[in-house]
This record gives sequence, C-alpha cells and structure tokens, in this order.
Amino acid sequence: MRIRSIFVFTAVLMLLAAPAFAAIAPLPGDAGLLPATGKYVVEVMKDGKWVEAARIGANRHMNNMHVDISQATKDMKTVTVRVKAIGGGHAHMDSITLGGLAPFSIKGGIDPAGKLLKRDLDVIDVTGKDVEASFKKPSDGLLVLTARIEPDVIGKDPFLFPKGNLYKEVTAGSEFYTYTLNGTKKSKPFFKEMSYSGSGHPDGYTYGWVTHDRDNLYVGIDFTGDNTMDGELDYAKVFARTKDGIKEYRITAKDSTWGEAFFTYTDNVPYQHKVYQFAIPMDDVVKNKDGNVELAFAAYGTNAPPPGSEEDPQSAYDPVNQRHFVVFHQYRADFKRDIVGRFYDYKNQQVGTDITISDSTASMLYPDVAFDSTNGSFLVVWQDARNIDNDVYGQFIDAATGSLLFNTVSENFPVTGLTSHESNPSLSYDSTGDRFLVVWNDGRNSDPDVYAQFVNAATGALVFNAVDENFRVNTYLTFTQWHPKVSYDSNANRFLVVWEDSRNIDYDIYGQFINASDGTSVFPELAISQVASSAQQTPDLAFDSSNDRFFVAWSDGRNVNTDVYGQFVNAVDGSLVFNSAGENLPVSTNSGNKYDVQTAFDSGNNRFLVVWYDNRDDPDPDQIYGQFLDASGGSALLNTVSENTFIMNTAEDFVRVALSHDSVKGNFLVSGSWHDGHPSDPITGLIALAYPEVSGGGGGGGGGGGGDDGDDGDDGGGDGGCFIATAAYGSYSDSNVMALRNFRDERLMTNALGRKLVDAYYAYSPPVADYIASHSALRVATRLALAPVVYGVQHPMLIGFVFTAAVLGAGAGMRRRKKRS
Repeated sequence: MRIRSIFVFTAVLMLLAAPAFAAIAPLPGDAGLLPATGKYVVEVMKDGKWVEAARIGANRHMNNMHVDISQATKDMKTVTVRVKAIGGGHAHMDSITLGGLAPFSIKGGIDPAGKLLKRDLDVIDVTGKDVEASFKKPSDGLLVLTARIEPDVIGKDPFLFPKGNLYKEVTAGSEFYTYTLNGTKKSKPFFKEMSYSGSGHPDGYTYGWVTHDRDNLYVGIDFTGDNTMDGELDYAKVFARTKDGIKEYRITAKDSTWGEAFFTYTDNVPYQHKVYQFAIPMDDVVKNKDGNVELAFAAYGTNAPPPGSEEDPQSAYDPVNQRHFVVFHQYRADFKRDIVGRFYDYKNQQVGTDITISDSTASMLYPDVAFDSTNGSFLVVWQDARNIDNDVYGQFIDAATGSLLFNTVSENFPVTGLTSHESNPSLSYDSTGDRFLVVWNDGRNSDPDVYAQFVNAATGALVFNAVDENFRVNTYLTFTQWHPKVSYDSNANRFLVVWEDSRNIDYDIYGQFINASDGTSVFPELAISQVASSAQQTPDLAFDSSNDRFFVAWSDGRNVNTDVYGQFVNAVDGSLVFNSAGENLPVSTNSGNKYDVQTAFDSGNNRFLVVWYDNRDDPDPDQIYGQFLDASGGSALLNTVSENTFIMNTAEDFVRVALSHDSVKGNFLVSGSWHDGHPSDPITGLIALAYPEVSGGGGGGGGGGGGDDGDDGDDGGGDGGCFIATAAYGSYSDSNVMALRNFRDERLMTNALGRKLVDAYYAYSPPVADYIASHSALRVATRLALAPVVYGVQHPMLIGFVFTAAVLGAGAGMRRRKKRS
C-alpha cells in the first residue's frame, strides 16, 4: 500500500507538470547571499515575450550581484531586461550593467535623473516597480546588479548624539552637548560623528550645526547615511534639557512644526540623502545655570545602528500562540550586554519587535528560556554581574503580549545571590507542580558544583530555599561539575539534570534525577558517558514521553575529531538503554569538529532532532548540521552518522545553535548566532530557520496540509516541505528537492487544481515519507521514480517536446485506426 502510494504521488506530479513544462526554464544565478531577505527576478524580452532568466538573492547590504544570462540573450543585437524585486521589505537599486555596459535606455520614467547609470550609492526605490533597461550588444552576458532588499522587520533604534546615548531613551540622566549662547558663531560643525549602519545603508558621518539669533535656535542635521526616501518613517529630533524635564522637537517629511526635511545633495557626499533644518523659538529654549543650552540629537531613516552583537541564543515554544521565543544577549554601545527576546512564527518570520528583558548596568550572558503551559508565560534566566560576582537572575514574560511580569526591565529577580560565582543557568518547567527548576554552575565550594532552585511559576517566588541557600544537585564533591542542562519527565514528575564531570580526569557526562515535589535525589548519580582518555562535554537532553526515556547528546572526543554522541536513559529506573556508559550511540562521525550540540523531541514522528555546528568543510565557514534519530530504536533517520543533514549556512562561521520543536505544525526552529563579516556591519547576528519547512494546518506529524496558514487566507501547502522527496534524497537542501519545491510554489500553488492536489499530498505523505526514510531500498526506488519528474522540471523544453510529440503521435495513431475502421 505504501509503495503504491509513492508511485501515485509521482504520477500526480507528472500529470501536473506536463502542461507547465514549456513555461519553466532553468534559473541560474542565485547569488547565495545569506541571510537573503528577498530576490531580484531578471527577465529578458525574447520574441515579444518576457522570459525569466535568473533570480538573484539579495540582502540588506548594497551588494554587487553577478549573474550570467548569456543563454537567454544569445545572438541578440539589443538586449532588454526587466528586473523586479520579490520578498522582503523596501528594495533599492544603485546600478545595472550588462557586459560591462550601462543601459542606453531605462523605460517608464522610473529613473529620470539617470541614477542607475553608475555605481555611486545614489539609489532609487524600486519597491513594487519594474526596472526595464535596454543595452547595446554586450561583449558577454554578465549582468551586474548593485542593489539591496531590506528585511520586513528592521531596527527601530535611531542614531543618537552624543553616542553614549545609543540604544537608550533620552532622559534627564542622558548625555548632552552644551551650546554656548554667548559664544562666537562658528562655521564648523557643532558635532561630527561616524554612523555605522546596521540596516544596509552606507556608513557615513552625521554632521550637526547649531546657530542662533534673537528669535530662534537653528539646528541643521546632515544625515549622510540615509540615502533612501522612506516618508514618515524618516525623522530627526532635537532634545533640550529644561527645568521641567526633556523637551523634544521632531521633524518628518510631513510634520514641519519645528522645521523642514529635505532629500537633497550636499558637499559632504555625492548622493542624495536626508537633511533636516530646525528653527526652535528662543522663548521656548531654557538655559542652564551658566546661561547655555544643553542639547542632544537623534536621526533615523530606516537607517539604524547595528542592533548590537546577538549571541548565545536559546529558544522555547508556545503551542497556545503557536510561536517560538528566542532569547539571546545583545551588546550595547557601552560594551555591556542586555538580555533580549524575539518571537518567531512557524515560518521562521519574526513577530513584532525585539523585547528587552533586562537592561541592567552590568553584563548579562548565557540566557535560557522555558514555557509555562499553565499560566501562559515564559521564564528567562541568565548569568548576571550586577552584584560584581556573577549571579543568576530571571524575568517572566507574558507569552501572548510579550510584556514583563512581576518585575521591570531594570529590576528582574535574583534566583541566587551569593558572593560566589554562579553561571551557565538552565531551566525546565514542571507542569504538575506549576514551577520551574533552575540549575547552574556554582563556585561556593572549592570545586565548581551544580546547584538548583525551584521558582513558583504563578508568583515568581522561590520555593523551598531562599535566594542565598539553594540546593546542590551533584553528590560527588571533588573536581569540576560543569555546564548543567535539565529536562522534565511529565510521566514521573521528576527532572533529569546532566552535566560534564572531571572526576575521571577527562570530562565525562553524568546525571542526577531530581524529585519535582521536594528536590531530593531519586537515584544515585548516573554515569551516562564514561570513555577513557577522551572528553565528553556540553551535554543537552530532551524527554520522550511516549517511550518514557530521555535522550542525552554531547560533543565527544573519542575519535580523531570531536564528534556527536548520545545516550538514551530510561526515565523509570535511570538505567541506560541500548548502550553502556562506555559505548554510547554515534550521532555524527563525519570529518571535522562538532560543537554546541542541541536536541529536541518530535512526538508526532517519534524522533529526536540533534543539531550542532561543525567545520567539516574547513576552510569554509562552520555550518549547522543535524540528524534525526528514531526514538524507539536509536537508529539514524534520513542519513547515516557519517553523512548527516545540511541545515543552514552563512557567509561566516556559526558560533552557537538553539533548537525548539513546534508541536502544532510539526517542524523545528533552528536558530544560530553567526558572525557577519561585512565591513560596515562587523557584528554577530541571528538566523532562524523552520526545519523542515511546513504548510499551514496539520499537527505534530510533520506538517499536514489544507489549513489556513494565517497570513492571507490561502490554502495551506505553499510553504510545505517535500516530505517524500526529502526522505528519498536524504536532505531538505538537496538540489532535486529544491527543484520540486520551486515547481510546487511557482506552478501548482498558482491554480485551484494544483492547490487541491498539494493539500492531498500533505495530508497523506508524512507517514509514507517516514516509511521510505527507514528503508534504504525504498529510498533508491523512490529516487528512480522521481527522476523523470525532477528531470522534467530542470529541462522543461526537452520534456515539453517529448510530451507534445507523444500527444501528436497518439493522435495520428487514432486517426489511422479510424480510417481502417
């Protein structure tokens, strides 16, 4: 039955593909820029019709993107191309060339000033517009597009001057410049500060001039970094300190109460940009005790400062509001760090703006987060240096609104507050007792130990112990117990805490079961991995409620490279399953070193996903890989332990990984902090990816179809994963799988019949895919069955010719039979 279903699905795809083959062409030239926020579609006028020639990935930076369209322009004396942006936010174009030549004509009046003729940061807004450019016969078919596409959500923080105010609200305690009213008028700028853009605009100086006469205080702000026109989004502000507090004066394109905004040229840069001129009545200005005026300034134009380095992500899932909450620490201008949260939906799209969880004056690191299903809130904990020695602090966040509970952003609450060093917290939620267990590294004794504290989920109060007491988890008291992680067993109402332990010189993985009702130990300490002369470190774990067991995974040095190993632990009696402490289960043994292992359980498919970043492609950047494991038997799914599944890459190294499972849609959110090497944006940022990608509707079985996807009311399926193809080819990123996904999105989802067939596919394909994935012979057979479909998608003209010839041949045969009869 399952095998027959495979070929039925293949036949359906073939039937749907046939009439559309002639319209599909191979699309070269995706620049592979990551993280891409949108694409530019390049079309060529050929025989009176527009023919798609390429799609080029674009991001927020103004990149020079190259694509060879020579096949589409072969033998043309004059080439006319049409370029349009899809996806993302606003799109801006600086220049376009073909074969090194600028266009001799740009139609439609879209560029009357000829800005697209040279690369100079003098850009035009092409959002929702077609750029139609004609070129004389080029020497080659290399199209170079200098352009950008903003993300849907961009930073909202303005540039602030003095720069010490950056990322903060301007208050009476902020920094101010002093303008001397009785001083000599000067032509040089009152201030000049370099503004490094975090939103893809050019880096440039911001200049400020201040003068006055008897009637007005005049302020000019030359904001050279804002080379785009964004209407009411663009603004500048002047802040004046008065006896009644801070007074704010604001100018936008429409609000001219205090002056005017211009999009113009100045002598400072060769491109159009924003300039603001204020005229503030002197009667409105309050002088300080020395008779001078204290001023501060702000400028924003979708050009915003870098959000600060975003590092060390962790995430948790809220099934009620159906979104993930990713927390991380973020560098500020003063080189300290805040704790910040960000919501993502099941399509890995950010929901709302970032939430500042704590902005204490001290540095804060290594946050973790868990969801409270009873009260509908998240608890975030982190390592905090506000009391000089590191402590563990926490904050509750309402899952529906993102608002803070019990405490303000600058207060929070201490989970532990000793004078010793407490670090690296982890937590898990007890749904029976409605409380969290928080664990951490603790230096109160001579050797680091693992300590813990219960926190009441309804009130935020500590349970059993005061902030300076807590209780120790490990019973072995010498050497180092480090990097604890905790997970909750909902069947037996207890926690498993695991850590790396140096009692045997080389680090091993140990664990302890903790009774959720009173914090006592359930069994003696458990050796989970104990391999001589090698180190096992940084464990993570997840609970499988169906088979009543935990899976613990870690980085392991028993082989030449650092690999990923794991171990199943029976939640009933604490025994090891399948392997002994000296053997364990290999998860990834590919070449290269693997770090920051994370795991999560998928109850709908009875499997664990383990993810990590590794350097197997050295000298290329470290990338994120993963492996599915059968929860019942521990065997690897989709790929062998030496292959793994390629999940996510960037132009720079990944440095941390986070993972959470969407129990409603059935996919995972993989988040990675990565280092962006762009010279104007040398920060660490976050990427989030829905893996495998799923459609709307369905449940924990890996993404059913047919439901509303919550965006525009269309039927589900448009963003679904190709389950059978993924199972057959072994990777979601395989080129064959991507070809089928593109065919689905661009052909099937554009008509009612196609959408219905896709819905049917998603309703029935997940169990078929699981069956294929677990049988190597079926994987081979399915690849053979899918081969003509993939070939047809990739070579539409040839298949269209064969299909047409077959139809004509069949018609001729029928006519001959009629004549004979």
